[in-house]
Amino acid sequence: MIENCAILFGIYDHMKVLLVDDSSNVRMLIGKLLKKKGAEVIEAENGAQGLEQLIKNRDVNLIICDVNMPVMDGITMVERYSENVKEGAPNIPIAMLTTEREKDLVLRAKKCGVIVWIIKPATEKSINALYEKVNA
Repeated sequence: MIENCAILFGIYDHMKVLLVDDSSNVRMLIGKLLKKKGAEVIEAENGAQGLEQLIKNRDVNLIICDVNMPVMDGITMVERYSENVKEGAPNIPIAMLTTEREKDLVLRAKKCGVIVWIIKPATEKSINALYEKVNA
């Protein structure tokens, strides 16, 4: 997974990325790659912490979020955030990084502004799709 992700992370120079995943290993590995390429990475262990970080860090450029997490799942987090966007919060690109393939979840996330649904482990093709969407 990480080798394929390395292709993408060169674009994150000077970006602030919110990385939300309950797996400390995922946060460590992806966070390390993002930082190596110049991104500032803010981490959260669940959706509730992710929302708190978005309130504190209004200059986040990208959200990369897992779906299945304790306390608050990633879909609920992006639904709540999209409500805030309607009230004037910045519209930040969101990518879901998950093992989930359920069509209903994907559609629910898309309604909230998720631009890319990446199935773990990430492939070069899916990571390139994220690059294209973020830079469109």
